[in-house]
Amino acid sequence: KPGKGAVRAPRGEVSDAATRKATGHGLAHWFAILDAFGTTHGHTKTVDYLYTSFKLKAWHGQMIVVTWERARGLRQENQSCTGDFQVSVSRAIAGPLTRIVDLVNEPGARSRWLADEDPALARALEEAFAAGKTLEVKKPGYARMRYKWLSSVVELRATEKDGRTSVVADSSQLPDAQSVGIRRAAFASALDRLRDRTAVG
Repeated sequence: KPGKGAVRAPRGEVSDAATRKATGHGLAHWFAILDAFGTTHGHTKTVDYLYTSFKLKAWHGQMIVVTWERARGLRQENQSCTGDFQVSVSRAIAGPLTRIVDLVNEPGARSRWLADEDPALARALEEAFAAGKTLEVKKPGYARMRYKWLSSVVELRATEKDGRTSVVADSSQLPDAQSVGIRRAAFASALDRLRDRTAVG
């Protein structure tokens, strides 16, 4: 259980218990230090302050600062340290990587996959393929594709292990929190359909 004075971390960020285990102190301790340091230094300098002054390892300092920023209203959920927004959607698919690569890259299969999906998602993918992009196998069991969707960047990654493939769609450089919800819904539906089409063959 969190100790006395523990601060509950926003969803998706480092917990009080994990912070206490890693650093010897809970979030309340680090939040007090960061509050005293102030909110005007920016993300990078604040993380560096924890490293130089308290010898916190980079990952722990980063997570503590992000959690503090969100708790203090300096950063919204899904907002990066540069101020833009990002979201990630993933699905585990019971099928080989090669099957997924073929479904994404082959024009007819891709058209059937995206037939009832968000038209903006389908259009962005088609523009990417027209520009020469593909879901490319980078090494055995791993494929990746990066492309632009309006002002944002999308990265599709597929990783196979033990006959199952994890497919992840990351969207970064989104302009606002509303875009996060729209993009999450679009990729959740598209990846669900990709999973279903992989299953039916």
